[in-house]
Amino acid sequence: MSWLAVDRIRERLLEVGAFALVEGIAGLSLADDAALASPAAFVFEAESVAGPNTRATGGLLQRVEADIAVVVVVRNDGDITGAAASDEITPLEAAVRSTLLGWLPENPFEPLTLVSTKTVRARKGVVWREILFATAYYLEA
Repeated sequence: MSWLAVDRIRERLLEVGAFALVEGIAGLSLADDAALASPAAFVFEAESVAGPNTRATGGLLQRVEADIAVVVVVRNDGDITGAAASDEITPLEAAVRSTLLGWLPENPFEPLTLVSTKTVRARKGVVWREILFATAYYLEA
């Protein structure tokens, strides 16, 4: 079910217009620092954790908390140290947060909240930053 939230988040980030590329996990697995369109964003489900069944009898009702990662990548070939890319990535992170924080992907999801932000990789003028958001939904059977 979280794939639906991922798709909506990708669509929303495309609307921002700040990224040359917005892809999912498949795009991330093929990303190559040297050939990567910059700036880029990759959106995927990082983790889902289901809570216990809240119904004592007659079916199943579980709250699922899903963490959605947005990995922002900036390449600046003119500065191999990564300082320029780091400067460029800061406003992109702010744009992602302001676009997604509190946003409701669609029913049955809860609004997105910020979990964490971290540097994933910095090498040869390319900086990768992960912004982790959380949402939740219910499974019923």
